[in-house]
Amino acid sequence: MVLIYISYVTAADSNISAMSAMSEKGKNNSTQEASIYIKIIWGLIIGCLTYIMLSTKGLDGIRILSLLGGFPALFIIIFASISLLRFLFNKKLLRLDEED
Repeated sequence: MVLIYISYVTAADSNISAMSAMSEKGKNNSTQEASIYIKIIWGLIIGCLTYIMLSTKGLDGIRILSLLGGFPALFIIIFASISLLRFLFNKKLLRLDEED
């Protein structure tokens, strides 16, 4: 249980840092940290969602959230696959080195 807790806290901390940096204007450098108030707000949102899902649905609620979180990644993978296939079947792009 301790390892599961440490794993969740580490993942949540990384996600909170990334979400707070993306939601604050003017943070274009990866070394710049977002303000502590934005991090607290995101931390409270993540913590409240976790508590609500665990208290109402148990571990099945966490599984539902992870499925919902992975759903947008499905579209990214589909679009990347389509662009790879278009690149592979586009003969003009494959023969660029022969034109020299």
